[in-house]
Amino acid sequence: MRGRDSVVWLRRFSHGFNCDSQHLVAVHSMILGVSRMIMGHTMQEERINFVCEDKEIMIDVGLSKGGSNGLPQVIEISGGLELKVIIANTMYDHP
Repeated sequence: MRGRDSVVWLRRFSHGFNCDSQHLVAVHSMILGVSRMIMGHTMQEERINFVCEDKEIMIDVGLSKGGSNGLPQVIEISGGLELKVIIANTMYDHP
């Protein structure tokens, strides 16, 4: 858990859209029942992105004004298999 190369901080999985499946399988095997890795702190330009056959999910969409002031987004997971990104409607103004 510590150090820049630990699973918590390693950015190897979130560089572009390349899939390092061998390393990914090794990391997933460390934690029983894990089938996906969700990553933050690597800002995506427009939306949540999926790579490596949807096994890696990059969720940082830069919500803050210090980031890219992106729209709120969520991932809907249906039945543990189907993934869908839902992006906030900018026309809705919640008080």
